[in-house]
Amino acid sequence: MNTIWKYVLEPQITLDMPAGATILSVGTQGDDICLWARVDTDAPTEPRRFLVAGTGMPLAESFTGARFIGTVQMVQASVNLVMHVFETEV
Repeated sequence: MNTIWKYVLEPQITLDMPAGATILSVGTQGDDICLWARVDTDAPTEPRRFLVAGTGMPLAESFTGARFIGTVQMVQASVNLVMHVFETEV
């Protein structure tokens, strides 16, 4: 069955997602940075690795070759944050 699933992201996270999942968007929900993907719930899972970095923060070596997914703007503790989501090889 095809459906849309939400995943809550962390600065570095590996998610088990159905094979062939298509990333639709990133955004915020409450204080969380989330990723939405179209998935086939019958497909076997595969690991996918995501990285999140804020504007002005140094990028670790793990960002080398990473594919940009999207940008999220959020407010935490009255501070405006702009965070950038990437996918990299597992």
